[in-house]
Amino acid sequence: MMFERAEWFNDAACATTDPDIFFPEIGDSVSGPNARTICHHCDTRTSCLEYAINNRITDGIWGGVTARTRRRIIEQRNKETVWD
Repeated sequence: MMFERAEWFNDAACATTDPDIFFPEIGDSVSGPNARTICHHCDTRTSCLEYAINNRITDGIWGGVTARTRRRIIEQRNKETVWD
């Protein structure tokens, strides 16, 4: 999966990190938490998360959030939009 680099990416904590850590294999109980720790301390975390949500990225950890949690965020936003 290839994405165009966003402006914030060069300032991201993950820019110099092995990208595989952000795409853990099923059952990998180490990479996911390590990736979320890196994201937690990143200044571009919000931009990263919004990028993943807006581009409907379905794999990996973006902005410290798993694909499952991003789906929940999207569903919640869709529900809020219906009521607006």
